[in-house]
Amino acid sequence: EYRPLALDCLTQWIIEHGGSNLQETPLTELFDGVIMQIANDRLGLQVIITRWLVAPENKLAVACGGLVNYLNIHGLKSPVFSPEVLNTFSLQDFKFLARRLLGFVVFEDPLLSLTFSFLEINNASEMSFGIVNYLLTEEVGRNYPLATMNALKLKKEIATSTEKKLFEQIYAVLLERNTANNNLPKQQELRPPVRLQRAITLKKEREMERTQERKKEKS
Repeated sequence: EYRPLALDCLTQWIIEHGGSNLQETPLTELFDGVIMQIANDRLGLQVIITRWLVAPENKLAVACGGLVNYLNIHGLKSPVFSPEVLNTFSLQDFKFLARRLLGFVVFEDPLLSLTFSFLEINNASEMSFGIVNYLLTEEVGRNYPLATMNALKLKKEIATSTEKKLFEQIYAVLLERNTANNNLPKQQELRPPVRLQRAITLKKEREMERTQERKKEKS
């Protein structure tokens, strides 16, 4: 159950005390019960992620990034923004949210799921298609091209006709870029010297020999 009082207390504590990265042990221990309550409350989590990430207090945006990254490590990999809150946003609010998303969320799974959730709003074609297109082609899709392309394939299966057209356009850009990158000639100067290659190979062979010896000793 979503308990606004508990979340308001956590929000106020972060604003007043500054510490904000929820991946840090002291804070997760101090607010362990509240954090687990947030994680288990789907709608509450959506609201917190959306509101904290656009809050004027930078501490809350940092805390939101920490919360998302902490939950990702513990198995909750696909958070989304609250469509109810997003429906109150202006175009400038969406742009600000996109910048905050890129600045504070680091893992590819939540980056992708949060980006796609921009589409779960009224008038998405007017309000958020352009932002999603930019994020998936120039930011998330550039840093995680294969993961983004796979996500687009999955999303396309359940997308509306207008969303499918958007996804196809983005996929085409990523595919062309990925193909071009794969076709680039390998630069000889980027390869390690032959002596170094031999040293690395010899080291790996020795490590494999030691591993085999340890296995024999245990058997």
